[in-house]
Amino acid sequence: MEFDKRHSYLIQWLIGIGDLVVLNIMFIVVYMLLGSFYTKAIAYNIREVLLLLNFCYFFSLYFVPLQLHLSIVFIDKIVQRAFLLVTIMFFLFATCLIFLNVGDVLATFLLIYYVVTIVIFSLWRVIVRVTLKMYRRKGYNFKKIVIVGAGKNGMELYKVMKDDLSYGFNILGFFDDNLSLKSVLP
Repeated sequence: MEFDKRHSYLIQWLIGIGDLVVLNIMFIVVYMLLGSFYTKAIAYNIREVLLLLNFCYFFSLYFVPLQLHLSIVFIDKIVQRAFLLVTIMFFLFATCLIFLNVGDVLATFLLIYYVVTIVIFSLWRVIVRVTLKMYRRKGYNFKKIVIVGAGKNGMELYKVMKDDLSYGFNILGFFDDNLSLKSVLP
């Protein structure tokens, strides 16, 4: 069981690193596409601004933690949480830039970056979740479980978990005190 926990943390770290890569690439792409008219306020200290962006991401993760590695997460919740994370991060980032006396000059840049990041970041998170579900369907990154009770509810739970392997559960068996059900158990 310890191996599964470490594996889950590894997946969580990989998602976080991917998030940082996506956010930084989107920042650089928007920075390059808009040109110097909209970005001249940060042209000489772009490294510091990118570092500030990354710090704002980490701080916003405190309020909206990663949940893509969990067994059951729905697509609408992924998009909703991505929107919330980007909004909190953008608010912190814009506030810090305003305190540095460059935020008001960058209003157009920040607005375009915000809209593009919401779309691309949400798409990234959905792709990661779909990829993780495919990975679990192949039998990797699963949790070993035992169902307590082999009655009607236990059998329904077994059927649901066996029908969709993307939940990431490997059912080892049942615990039940009714010996007559032993012959009918899978």
